[in-house]
Amino acid sequence: MHIAEIVGKNLLTLRKEKNWTQDEVAEKLGVSAQAVSKWETGASCPDISLLPVISDLYGVLVDDLLRDEEERRKRKESVMTYVPEEKRKKPEELLFRVLVDSGDGDKVRINLPLPLLKAGIGFGMASKFTSKFLGEDALKDIDLEQIFRLAESGVIGKLIEVDSGNGDHVEIVVE
Repeated sequence: MHIAEIVGKNLLTLRKEKNWTQDEVAEKLGVSAQAVSKWETGASCPDISLLPVISDLYGVLVDDLLRDEEERRKRKESVMTYVPEEKRKKPEELLFRVLVDSGDGDKVRINLPLPLLKAGIGFGMASKFTSKFLGEDALKDIDLEQIFRLAESGVIGKLIEVDSGNGDHVEIVVE
């Protein structure tokens, strides 16, 4: 999909979410309604100097205007982020995910509710878990209790990514 089409689709979606008309958006941005229409149909793109103004108007990042939904989802999964307390999920709603692709071709996918991880930590299972599932070398010093504390304090996303010398790839994500 062409960038003008992506931006247009995003602008149309954002405007409709706000229940604004093209005339209202045009007035807020100091442009013509025809310009807004051309943006939303992908016929043209807003001037680059307007992107920060548009992102502020809709309460999104400029990056959110320029990427399609799939790209935004992948990007969100690939970075760690802080969620303010008022927007945070409860710890019992969070998922602890471990993805291991070994150099031998094995694939391991572990999805645990965060409370189950906390229970395992309480029973002293953290070191057994990390050595058995995450590999002795790649993440031997991982502190699962610290990951739990980070998640409780609002840090989510990809928290750890390691590529070991023997070809293992490990990711730990909280979402």
